[in-house]
Amino acid sequence: MTAPVLTPVPAPVPTSVPVMQDYFTNALKQGRPRLGGYVVNAYGRIGGYVEFLDDGYRVKDMLTFAQLLDLGFTVKPITDGVVLINDLTGEKTVITAWPIDPFGRVSDIQRREMSSMKAS
Repeated sequence: MTAPVLTPVPAPVPTSVPVMQDYFTNALKQGRPRLGGYVVNAYGRIGGYVEFLDDGYRVKDMLTFAQLLDLGFTVKPITDGVVLINDLTGEKTVITAWPIDPFGRVSDIQRREMSSMKAS
């Protein structure tokens, strides 16, 4: 008796976004992404985190670069922040460290405007 010949069948290519990458997409819908900070060591390894802030500048979610790698993203540093590259689709998202004035603090611009109003 001879063994049947088996023909290898390739694994199906996923047609939908994996649930893990959906987590990032939902975080983007919840709030505006902001680079909280990052460092690059002497060996070129990068570590950092991205915050997702709502309209009141409250942090709704936070993901470390290690978590983003696990979700299927490549993190690439650029001059003003980082680019997250979706390993599945190739889509790029730029994340920068835009400034936040602490709650209750008057910004320098507001202070100057108030001073000029007082002087007149």
